[in-house]
Amino acid sequence: MLKDAVVMKRIGFLISLTSVATCAVAQVPTFKQVKNIDLSTTVIAASDYGDLVCDVATNGTDLFVSGLKNSAGTGKSGVMQIATPLGTPAITKLFSTGDVAGLVSAGGGRESKVEYMVDGSGNAELFFGYGLSEVHPASSGWKDSGFIRYAFPTAQRDGLWAQLGYTADPSDNTPGYLTPGEVNGGTANRMNGLGLDPFTSPPRLAISAYNRGNLFRFLDGNGANAGNATNTGNFSGARSWREICFAPNGDMFWRSLNDIFFATRTGGSAFDVQVKIVDNADVDSQMQNIWYMPASGGIGETLIANDRNDGTNYVLKVYQKVSGTWTQVATLNGTEPIDGVAQDGFATDVLGFRVAEVSGKNYLLVAYGENGVTNKNSVRMYEVFSGSTVTGTVSLSGYAANLSSEVMTARIKDGAGTLLETVTFSPDNAGNFSFNTSAAAPFTVVIKADTSLTRRFNNVSGGSIGNVNLLNGNIDAVDVVDIGDYSILSAFFSKTSADPDWSTVDPNIGYAPKDADLDGSGFIDIADYIQISQNFSAVGEE
Repeated sequence: MLKDAVVMKRIGFLISLTSVATCAVAQVPTFKQVKNIDLSTTVIAASDYGDLVCDVATNGTDLFVSGLKNSAGTGKSGVMQIATPLGTPAITKLFSTGDVAGLVSAGGGRESKVEYMVDGSGNAELFFGYGLSEVHPASSGWKDSGFIRYAFPTAQRDGLWAQLGYTADPSDNTPGYLTPGEVNGGTANRMNGLGLDPFTSPPRLAISAYNRGNLFRFLDGNGANAGNATNTGNFSGARSWREICFAPNGDMFWRSLNDIFFATRTGGSAFDVQVKIVDNADVDSQMQNIWYMPASGGIGETLIANDRNDGTNYVLKVYQKVSGTWTQVATLNGTEPIDGVAQDGFATDVLGFRVAEVSGKNYLLVAYGENGVTNKNSVRMYEVFSGSTVTGTVSLSGYAANLSSEVMTARIKDGAGTLLETVTFSPDNAGNFSFNTSAAAPFTVVIKADTSLTRRFNNVSGGSIGNVNLLNGNIDAVDVVDIGDYSILSAFFSKTSADPDWSTVDPNIGYAPKDADLDGSGFIDIADYIQISQNFSAVGEE
């Protein structure tokens, strides 16, 4: 049987984002990736959903995922429903533009959008925007870009805010239209962002238009004009709108290319002058999305925005207010592991996301679209929680290599000794470490390196636990340095990291030679025996 240390080396990293505390009650949220719903065989070129996964919404139980027609020309895009997303996902099609004769989605559009809401009568509705950000002259009729309302449970589709094709649909009662020209009065226009405005009850739909001064229009649940948004400067300094989102009080955040703006709500459709709160290089990418999380449960108010790649992957950047300034405090790139297994990174910039409650917990939902050779279309689910940050300085007796190469574990337990969570971390070479836990304080922390005995710290409520001095020499799974460890080391004596079986588990011993390298030198020699001799009969604290 493999010992715990070997298993821990193989499960990899469980990423817990390092907190940057703004105050005692305003913590950075922790994002733990818990689900990767593979849609690579469902969303493929020319499928009912388009070519790429693009956006995601939820009713609190199921997910609703929209697709994007990405390649040149026109074609289909649509929406799927995913039941039991945290268990075994069950995928069904809600509808597609291909279901309506003559209706197609623009291949030159940058994205699709989806929003779920319950109206004032308790009726559930889904709003789907397709072919968004496509340039349309008025003469085209804008037929390749528009919005559809889908009513539950009747499955009725209404052709809202688009033209042509809908009259062929028997369920279309056409309550109202809004063309891009009606949004902002131009002749070459792009409908782009879609958001639910919480300023009224029920919420109104807000549709933004790219590169115009009069940026978006509010619409009621029937698609009727509920007022154009205005502000002191008519938003003229931030016109390249890609996406919008709202605080619960109706204040607004939006992306103008890679910059993030904010405007205070002053009335039904009125806002104060815009303020740029994040200033990034204006490097265009296919999608520029944003999501706002109000302060809740100990977490400070938070913004999430996608951005250009970090050298390898595209990223979601997490911002919080630090001394009155929105500051980046964390980054997600898709590689965060699930149960110790690293995931594929976000290799493209098609990232639609939101934070929402699913089955009673808050999750960051990420719709990730990638096609081509790798075809990694998926929906990622990250559990979002507040918690405590534990810091300290660790040392491992007799270990001569770089400590940052060590993967250590912290087992979090409650006062009764019940295991609540296992977190892995790597210190820096000086031994400094930091990790987050979602456990309610106070809790017990048990720390262990691969070849060390355990150290226990009781009644921890976050913050520094001081110096963590780990005793070396524990090779096997028993939390004591004894003859069992000596026997394993003896079996591998004189082995080096140059040997081809250095990392291969010997089936008769249950360990690999590298597991007996107590000092990290790459050699099994007398120095490793010294570690066992010095700590022989010592017992761990778990």
